[in-house]
Amino acid sequence: MKVPIISVIIPTYNRAELLKRAVNSVLEQTSCDIEIIISDNCSTDNTTQVVEELQRSSPLPLTYSRNEKNLGMVGNWNYALSMLAKGKYAMILSDDDYLLDGNYLAKAIHSIQKYKPGIVFSRCAVVNSETGVVLQKQSTAQMRVNFSEVVEPVDILKNWGRHGDLVGIGFTIMLQT
Repeated sequence: MKVPIISVIIPTYNRAELLKRAVNSVLEQTSCDIEIIISDNCSTDNTTQVVEELQRSSPLPLTYSRNEKNLGMVGNWNYALSMLAKGKYAMILSDDDYLLDGNYLAKAIHSIQKYKPGIVFSRCAVVNSETGVVLQKQSTAQMRVNFSEVVEPVDILKNWGRHGDLVGIGFTIMLQT
């Protein structure tokens, strides 16, 4: 089996309907060199049934893992990253988040292949969950860094004023597995 470039990890807990939107946003991507991993933190709602339905129609590899007990948010992330992800890079997409740009992962893969970075940051939009209206596209700092710019991770720490907002609200991150 070919190793995907990106493992999109979607941790979830009792948010089956939101999970469906997150998964569908990944399925709508133009890139197919990805896998989807759903790490269920012992949900008690209908998450399992929703995932089974998504798996039946998914053109991408979609792995579902349900924890026997709730590991906590970070424990669930760590389990998915260390035990489930097969990709060269991993991206955590929370179950209440979704990808707006259908070319997002294709652009990320292009940058990964071109620059071979250890970590990838990118901006995101804040959307009103009830209306779908984009409230904020990115912070001022996030407008200064994009897929065509390479920033060393240590530079983010050294130059917090220039890149620090990337490590706060409103970012996505991919890292090497």
